[in-house]
Amino acid sequence: MYSFKKVNMQKKYQLLLICCCLVAHQQTSPKKKISSKKSSIHIVHASPGAGLCYEMLKTINHLAWCEKREKKMYIYWDNKSPYYLPEGFNSKRNVWEYYFYPICNLPLKKVKQLQKNKRRLMNRYNPPRASDQLQRSNWLPNNDGRLLAKKIIDSQIHLKPNVARKIEDFYNQHMIGKKTIGIHLRGTDKYKERASVDPLMILDVANAYATEGYQFFVATDEFKLLQLAQKRLHGPVICYDCFRSDDERPIHLRDRQYIYNKAQVGEDMLVEAHILSRCNLFLHTPTNVAGFVVCLNPDLQNIVITADDAH
Repeated sequence: MYSFKKVNMQKKYQLLLICCCLVAHQQTSPKKKISSKKSSIHIVHASPGAGLCYEMLKTINHLAWCEKREKKMYIYWDNKSPYYLPEGFNSKRNVWEYYFYPICNLPLKKVKQLQKNKRRLMNRYNPPRASDQLQRSNWLPNNDGRLLAKKIIDSQIHLKPNVARKIEDFYNQHMIGKKTIGIHLRGTDKYKERASVDPLMILDVANAYATEGYQFFVATDEFKLLQLAQKRLHGPVICYDCFRSDDERPIHLRDRQYIYNKAQVGEDMLVEAHILSRCNLFLHTPTNVAGFVVCLNPDLQNIVITADDAH
């Protein structure tokens, strides 16, 4: 009896020792944490109130930063984006995926886990280091910058078929076989960012080409600017059928009582930018739209018109 009890007690002590060792190992072993510095995933969020072309240039900036560091980038535009719809758009909840394929596939559970670390949520225009900045807001890139941006766009930013089809349909119906001057007339709140340019200056430059058989594609965020172009341009005027402001307030910042489908506003701007990039000549002021357009087509001849040209 004594030996039997002794054996049982020895087994109990052995089991207790094993349990204590396991607990000690769990307490001393480093837990698997997501490092903000060494992680290979870089998440970019929407900038509150930012227009689509601003976001596109920001995306190109961050992709350039990620390429240098061999990081993957995931774009998660949630309800901070002015184009967000609670019910989703084109069967997607992430605003980026309303229009584009994901740059890298990341489960939503993983995204939410990464969101807990605030340092990795980037909604700034510049990447973590300003020296890596490729394109400044409202400034046009030089030729090398355009080529680099185009390389990034072609390799990583891919339109969904339904968006690409609208661009091709418009081009085939209205532009194929014709010489077209693209004109971007930025209205609404542009005056808050920099000195505004009289739209008549831009239209006068365009009219200098009227005798050469050009038609004019006009992209604008204001209905009255489109009407002005149709009245003043000396040639056929074409435009993409889309939402425009009728009271000088930014269309993408309206509430849903004014415009129900805000996601469609983003798609419209994206389609217009691609159409502008396929024109023979592009006339514009310094805007984020113009910056994105010239990145889409580095070979596009463009003329920048500023307020200084009036003097």
